[in-house]
Amino acid sequence: MSDVYQQQWIDLEEYLNKISNCSFLTKEVEEYIEEAEILIDLLDIESHVYKNRNRVKDYRKSLNEEKFRLYFKQDSTVISQNERKESSLDLLRKANQQLKETEEIGRDTLYKLEEQKSQIKEMKKSLCDTNENLSYSNKLLNKLKKWWRG
Repeated sequence: MSDVYQQQWIDLEEYLNKISNCSFLTKEVEEYIEEAEILIDLLDIESHVYKNRNRVKDYRKSLNEEKFRLYFKQDSTVISQNERKESSLDLLRKANQQLKETEEIGRDTLYKLEEQKSQIKEMKKSLCDTNENLSYSNKLLNKLKKWWRG
């Protein structure tokens, strides 16, 4: 087995030990869980070469049990309502920021549309003036034609 492969198993065991020694969920523990999941996925891919699928399954099962313990079986005071409120407030702040940005984009679009409307009105007036001038020029040319043939 390669040294990298061996090191991945050692790292995975360290992460699982750190996770199992924790009594409640923190950001740090969530990072350990993420790292362990990544390592398990990598080892699962490599297990086809080294024939360690059962070992990978056992570690995945252990990690899932620890996640279950930390996420669902912990004391209700661990994930406090304040943390949930703060998380919800963060989501609301982000949504509010996106709403403000969307409103700003809408205002800019409306302003540009008003400018374009004004430009179209000016072009229409200019086109009407040009059409009148062409009509007048056409009449003059017809009169000159009649006078010239005379």
